[in-house]
Amino acid sequence: MNNENYPLPNLIGNQDKGISFFPTVNGLKMHFRCYKNQDFQITKGEVALFDSGSPFFSTAFGNVIDLMSKKDVMSAMGVETACFFDRYGYGWSDLSPLPLGAENFVSMLKESIDLVPCLKNKIFFYVGWSYGGLNAQMFAMKYPELIKGILTIDGSFRNYLDPLFISQNVAQIQQLENIINIPNEMFKSICNQGFIGEDQGLFTNKSKLIFPSVEITQFFITNPNQNMLKALHQELSTFLSSFQRLEELFNSSSNPNIPFGDIPLVVVTNSNSTDSWVSRQRQLATLSNNSYQFSIYSTHFIPVLKPQVVVVELSNLILRSIFKLSFCNK
Repeated sequence: MNNENYPLPNLIGNQDKGISFFPTVNGLKMHFRCYKNQDFQITKGEVALFDSGSPFFSTAFGNVIDLMSKKDVMSAMGVETACFFDRYGYGWSDLSPLPLGAENFVSMLKESIDLVPCLKNKIFFYVGWSYGGLNAQMFAMKYPELIKGILTIDGSFRNYLDPLFISQNVAQIQQLENIINIPNEMFKSICNQGFIGEDQGLFTNKSKLIFPSVEITQFFITNPNQNMLKALHQELSTFLSSFQRLEELFNSSSNPNIPFGDIPLVVVTNSNSTDSWVSRQRQLATLSNNSYQFSIYSTHFIPVLKPQVVVVELSNLILRSIFKLSFCNK
């Protein structure tokens, strides 16, 4: 990372007890912010890995981190370590010179994980919000032996491959290309006037997100290098091909109808959405023979507005995995 003036990754402020790691794979650094259980009597527990939506990064989980940092919460969850990472180009991670696509990304993520001491040789729970849900699915198909369970939070699903979404995707890319070419000071002015909002990655001061994470997000989205916007452009440009590749992996699996087999899967869904979105979420839950769908009336920003839901459903996933309890709600 060439810019030495980046803010410290204290995602919840001065009380943040996280430790950052910057493993390098193929010349690119990826940032992991990891939080250990502060109850030092807990020497063994579960590991959770958190992947945010697009165009967001570790700051989007600020409220989840704040809640998990409360006394005894991680102990009650059975969690030893929780790590929140920034995909390439977001936050403190380097921007890839070329779009990676989900399959190449999770390959580099796997290599990066092997270089982080508290993650190396661990089997973990993958938590994916929105776009992070795509990566969770891809990771599970490529490295099922490393996955203890999956929690998707309004996660992306393969049924995006319809004509309406394809046309919307093309329009988003074209719009983003126009924004990237705007001079930085003009872009900052547009942000300050409210023309760029949460859907575009900007948490305003009115956001329900914990304020230290808001400040950090604002810094990165308005940074002159525009890495955050460029990373979004890369992800949008490979979105469809990533889902096509994931579909191929599903179809070539030993059971195409249930490609995850018995991997425990919890699908958290925003019920205050379109019927087609809720339907896609129900179909997402069918990827595993051991799944559960939980619907919550919210917005897409469940980690920000309902962090307790993320914590409770991750706890549910961990509990059932440890005791090998099957989900009954199919």
